[in-house]
Amino acid sequence: MPWSWAVEYPFRQAMSLLGHEIGDEISHRTIHRWAQEEGNKLREEEEARQEAVFGRAEKVRNDGKEREIVVMEIDGTMLHSQEKGEDGFEAKLGIIYSGKELESETAKHKRYRLKEKAVYGGIETADDFGERLYIQGEQKLSLSLARNLLLISDGARWISDIAGADYLKATYQLDWWHYEKKLSAALPGELKLQQDLMSLLWAGKREEHRNLLKLKRLVDGPSEKLDDLLAYLEENWGGIYGSRNLRGKVGAREVLVVGSGGIEKNIDLALCRRFKGRGMSWTRAGAQNLLELRLLRHDPKDWKDYWRRSMN
Repeated sequence: MPWSWAVEYPFRQAMSLLGHEIGDEISHRTIHRWAQEEGNKLREEEEARQEAVFGRAEKVRNDGKEREIVVMEIDGTMLHSQEKGEDGFEAKLGIIYSGKELESETAKHKRYRLKEKAVYGGIETADDFGERLYIQGEQKLSLSLARNLLLISDGARWISDIAGADYLKATYQLDWWHYEKKLSAALPGELKLQQDLMSLLWAGKREEHRNLLKLKRLVDGPSEKLDDLLAYLEENWGGIYGSRNLRGKVGAREVLVVGSGGIEKNIDLALCRRFKGRGMSWTRAGAQNLLELRLLRHDPKDWKDYWRRSMN
């Protein structure tokens, strides 16, 4: 598949690599066209599956396995746009997994591998993204059979809405790392107060945490950053202790975290390394088509199945 070079490398670099391999010169525009055509086929298949499941109520074939917990982490990153009238648009990514396992029992620092990890990404509306992410999770990890669903995010409204969607109904957990960053921005230079506020959260005292923030605002007067923080806290109030609320139901405590480090790493691998190079800009359709191929290429089983289908 000559277009596969474009999945990992910019089109001109892919042109050079392919030309060296086959001993002939091929235009980078040709490689671009090949990749776009293949990615568009995958996108059309995805849209057809979504219509079948959410339009015609067809069931998704899954492995029939009931898992104790399935975790979803979701985030997005902005890509530079070629579209008229906009500087950029958001590429959304979600990872889904059933647990974590130590990569090494003897390593000095613990590093975990995500079990049964599935990935979905798209440049699309939040509604479409949520439904297609669900289908991916249902196919790979039987979401509908999971005894517990946990969704972790940075607090963006569109993500928390997915957590509460009728087809998912997941327990929602706000990523505390993102919240702590917002806290630092709202209270610059007040390290002791920031530490006290986070200590209250860790102690399970979110009401006291909120009241201290309100007292700070009352004493110091109006502050746009502090007002924004309080609004963000209210919007994500139900997600402060999502993971903690599952402790009595889930034995695999290593997945009941308050951070979303897994999605941060996958955003870098799937999106940043290919779509955010110097001088790169994209159309929505162009980025979506290439992302389809990139995610497929990074799943060994799906890539093997796609290769076999293409050969028949």
